[in-house]
Amino acid sequence: KEGGHHQGHGIKSLRPNRKCMCTLCIGWSLIIIILILTIHTNRPSPSWSKKRQNKEETISTPDEEEQPHIQVTTAPTLRDSLVNDDDISVVEKYGYLTFDGTQLLSEKYNSPVQLTGMSLFWSNTDWGGEQFYAEDGIKELAQVWKCSIVRAAMGVEDEGGYIDSPAENKNRIQIVIEAAIKYGIYVIIDWHSHYAELYENEAIQFFSEIAQ
Repeated sequence: KEGGHHQGHGIKSLRPNRKCMCTLCIGWSLIIIILILTIHTNRPSPSWSKKRQNKEETISTPDEEEQPHIQVTTAPTLRDSLVNDDDISVVEKYGYLTFDGTQLLSEKYNSPVQLTGMSLFWSNTDWGGEQFYAEDGIKELAQVWKCSIVRAAMGVEDEGGYIDSPAENKNRIQIVIEAAIKYGIYVIIDWHSHYAELYENEAIQFFSEIAQ
């Protein structure tokens, strides 16, 4: 009996504890379930993959043959109407000019314009610049230099100017005006005086006559 008791006691000590085994099984089961859930969560679903594929197809650039042909046209501008046209003069292109504040406008297009040109030297007799107050000089500026405007600077109070020689200086200005009209460019008539306030009456008389 004593030996049998020892033998039975030995067998009883080697038998696994059922409570411990159940706890171990439950623990491993939970670990496996967590792993499955983690893998399933991180794996993209078929619907998400399809949406992503559709998005990539939408972003991708189609072939040139598949792109619709779109022709963009713009309305003609003032610049389009004025450049590279030698058949008509600058004045015919722009028409009458007017001002809006400090901006020079073409009445024909109601748009801002920019004129480029040269200024003649003072018109005073024996100053040397009067020789350029001639039709040939204005023709050169209009056709060769491609000026759109010329300035006629008529000297007033200095020697040889309008006060000393009104007829000669007025005649030079008229020649420039007629030539500018003939070759289709604009002209600025400059009462070129450093003391214009002293010659108001003379200026009124001059511009009243020259504007006819």
